[in-house]
Amino acid sequence: MSKTMQPGERGAVRLMRLHGDRLVCVRYRTSGSGEERLTTIELIVERTMVRKRGDQIVAFKLRDGETRLRREALRRGAWFDAKTGLWKLARHDVLSLGLAHRIAVSQEQLLREEVDR
Repeated sequence: MSKTMQPGERGAVRLMRLHGDRLVCVRYRTSGSGEERLTTIELIVERTMVRKRGDQIVAFKLRDGETRLRREALRRGAWFDAKTGLWKLARHDVLSLGLAHRIAVSQEQLLREEVDR
């Protein structure tokens, strides 16, 4: 038999104080013989941003003094490509930051546009 407690519920408060917001739940179980009560916990050990499949990664420019924008881009999972000198992030995030005008166009895209004409 087992019982699951959420953080903050009676029976999980002591462990919540110990592990903070990393605590997901506390489970009390009885051993197979029924002679012991086992306490187990579930903890969050890592948080990472999830990129939706099919969401195109685009390169864009950030200027040196734009620390607020850089911080927000990093929070959304952007990374700096030292080879190109551009930042990379999912297109929808770049658009939501209002940086559509700074999305870099690749040579492939330019050539494709010329062929389509």
